[in-house]
Order: sequence, then structure tokens, then C-alpha cells
Amino acid sequence: MKQITVISGKGGTGKTTIVASLATLVKKAVLADADVDAADLYLLLKPQIQRREPFFASKVAQIDPHHCDGCQKCREVCRHFRVPAWVCVNKADINPENTERIREFCQQEGTPVIGEIPFDPIVTKAMVYASTVVEYSGGKVSNEIKKMWMRLERSLGFPLDGIRSISDEKTLNP
Repeated sequence: MKQITVISGKGGTGKTTIVASLATLVKKAVLADADVDAADLYLLLKPQIQRREPFFASKVAQIDPHHCDGCQKCREVCRHFRVPAWVCVNKADINPENTERIREFCQQEGTPVIGEIPFDPIVTKAMVYASTVVEYSGGKVSNEIKKMWMRLERSLGFPLDGIRSISDEKTLNP
């Protein structure tokens, strides 16, 4: 089983929207919405809950300024574990300069940009109808999410569920 985590330090960036859309592209998935403020994934996916488990967490992670000297060792330790990472820029066309800075940073860090999703009001329309954008629309946002999923499959070394082959990526609208 492959595990995928979608994170952002900021709320309202589209994590739930993207995860829900990706989830519709997978035939078998176990999903956990661990958003402590707004665990709303169930609103879009309407899952059949098979089991509930209590959740226990430690204190909020934070840098202790009395112990951190800015050496970046923690960053290297993360890389030591060889945890692969990819970046998706949501609403990438709203601020092209910032999107370019993200691309450049990712290139310097060796982190692939796996998707650049354009802004489209269709995403909000899909949510109003309690649907994922991939199910609601076959437009550019939906196609970019599908392409991102195929790139993720390829990066992980195999199709996660065989929904389509990688060669189908070029048949989606650019």
C-alpha cells in the first residue's frame, strides 16, 4: 500500500478539494482527513464509515528558538529518510510571478512540481453540488488533476489502480 499525504501550512489552499478529486480517481483507497480545524472531506466524498478510532496527538510541532541555531540539520534528516515529495501549485495562474518563484525553488531543491492547477470558478460550483471537480466537470481543472494523478503514479513506479495508462496523459486537454 502506498501512502500519500497532502499538506500545506495554510488553510484554504485547496487541499481537501484536490484530495477529494484524487480519491475519485482511485478504485481502492483508505482516507483520513486529519485537518484539526475543518475535516470536511466527508462532505464531498460521502463515505461509508466502517470504523471509528480515537485520535491522540502530541503537542503542536514548533521550533524552540532556545534550541534551534538554524543549522538546517532537521531538514537534512528528513531527506535522510528519503521521503519523496512533490509540489502542486493550486490557482497557479492567479500570480504567475509567485508560481515561477515556486518552480525555481523546487528546481533548486530537486522537488518536482507535479501539477499546476489553474483557477476556475467551476471548483466552487462543484462544491455547491457536493461533488468533486473531477466528477462535476471535464474542464481544465479536472484534466490537470487527472494529469497530476498520472504523474504521481509514474513517480511512484506503477499505476496505483490501473485507471488509465500513462500514455493517456497526452490525450487529455493541455
